[in-house]
Amino acid sequence: MKFLLLVLATVISSFQASEPLQCNVLNEAEELVATNCTGGVTTCTSPILVEYTGLSDQDYGCGTCSDNTTCEECEAVSETPCNTLVDAGHTFNCPNYNWDTDTEDWVMGETDTTCSALNDTAVICNSPGATATANLYTALNAGCGPCPDGTVEDGTCKECEGDECNSAAAAALRFFILTLIAPIFNIV
Repeated sequence: MKFLLLVLATVISSFQASEPLQCNVLNEAEELVATNCTGGVTTCTSPILVEYTGLSDQDYGCGTCSDNTTCEECEAVSETPCNTLVDAGHTFNCPNYNWDTDTEDWVMGETDTTCSALNDTAVICNSPGATATANLYTALNAGCGPCPDGTVEDGTCKECEGDECNSAAAAALRFFILTLIAPIFNIV
């Protein structure tokens, strides 16, 4: 009887091992579809959401990650693919600033940058600070996200919270509000 159970267990395990492993791939309609992996591949890949820049360029599929900062890997199984759709988080806009060699000053770009972040990540934009020059400020993530460590303190970068918070419209609104409030403080 033990011999019969052992043979049965061997047959079942060999049958299960022969089932192809599956991973999801993205089709032309931008939908995930399960596909059989070949060539002994035992892992699936998927992109990751890189804070303030969006989904990485990694494809969904069978294989291994060459760069763990832009790819996530999971163990492939035969029943249900392990690489599920990655949540793209939320998007917001931040103006991007460029150095103008004619005026030797920072100017706002003509189009905003669309930023992506995890759903629980704060909406933060960065822009050149008061002491920023061509060599002392780099638009981190094209204006998306916080300033690099130490740059707010040295005045080369400034941060603000909110969609398009460092745009010309936001600056104009702050100026308008200040001009309305200024007479009140001069009277007192």
